[in-house]
Amino acid sequence: MRPIVLAFGLAVVVWLTTGCDSNNTGDTKACIPNTTLICDCLGGTQGVQSCVHDGSGYSVCDCGVVPGPDTVDSPDGTSEGCTEGATQEGTTVCGFNGEGVLTQDCVDGVWQDNQNCTGTDECTNGEAQEGATSCGLYDFGVLTQDCFDGVWVDVGPCTSNSFLVIHFNLTLEVGPLSVGSAEVFATFESSYYTEEGVLLCREQMEVTGEAVFGATSVPDCPNCTGLLHFDETSLVNVTDPTSNPDHCVGEFPLSRALLQSQQEGGLGDFLTIALVDVATMNAHGLNLYVDDSISLSETISGWADNYGLEFTHAAYINNQPDTWASMAELDAIAASAGDGSPWLAYWAIGKDPEANTYEGSDLSGLYIAESLWMTQFNPIP
Repeated sequence: MRPIVLAFGLAVVVWLTTGCDSNNTGDTKACIPNTTLICDCLGGTQGVQSCVHDGSGYSVCDCGVVPGPDTVDSPDGTSEGCTEGATQEGTTVCGFNGEGVLTQDCVDGVWQDNQNCTGTDECTNGEAQEGATSCGLYDFGVLTQDCFDGVWVDVGPCTSNSFLVIHFNLTLEVGPLSVGSAEVFATFESSYYTEEGVLLCREQMEVTGEAVFGATSVPDCPNCTGLLHFDETSLVNVTDPTSNPDHCVGEFPLSRALLQSQQEGGLGDFLTIALVDVATMNAHGLNLYVDDSISLSETISGWADNYGLEFTHAAYINNQPDTWASMAELDAIAASAGDGSPWLAYWAIGKDPEANTYEGSDLSGLYIAESLWMTQFNPIP
């Protein structure tokens, strides 16, 4: 007897019995257990069928298994199986771009696909993603990548925002007056935002200095009643991203430049800050904004209603050549401390009246200051 394989998608085994011996003891096996045979499948492909363990016949044709080089038709219609544990490259295509094939393991004399692919591509051609190469203003963005020939390639554009917005806050601790001046400890905080208002990170600088008060304390500002002057040699960056996830990684040059003199390569705008107390502002009709869009009374009530704080002073920076105030054309939006004065409103200063009960045209105790303006920067490719 020999098997006849009919190719109809499933292999049907028909047994022909011709001239059986009446003395047959029943021990004759139809095939050798675990041997394999190539069989035909639909579409012109081939599969494999195996001799079952008791040798009584072959299994149906498995069209999902690709015959290997060791599974071949023999002259008597049986097949030679593969070596158990052997491996080879199969024909099942795999990989991001179909560049590889699945490897095969020999299991029970039959080649079977495993999950190992010979393909080496790392991406699908034509796809895009955000890469890891930093770009844009202060490296806040990354270059986008396209997949070419199975490899990610930096092509741009940069994911950095069309502009970066910076806002400044200030905390002041002013000591008691001694011989007309007081010691000042300040923390400047720079907050960096996307154009949509999403916080990117914050940076903090600490600096010490002195405060002097009086009507003649500030040159070119007859209405000013005080002056804060900081020592740039005491400047320390206390940004700590390890303990505060909102803090920036690395230092951005603007914050330090505003607290360094031009002689030291900085801009110097925040090294010297002039003060005008609220009573003096009212007496001289001073406001913070050129267009009077927000009146002084609205500023005072806004601090009280929104923050529970008392607005006490306006703070001004000096609009001199090569300063940030000059380059930003701050005089177009910020009111001056008086007609003809180069000092322009930049900060609003206030206090918690319950925590700091001091009253006067000078400063004593703890205060906070918020910049009136948010600064926009265009990205650098």
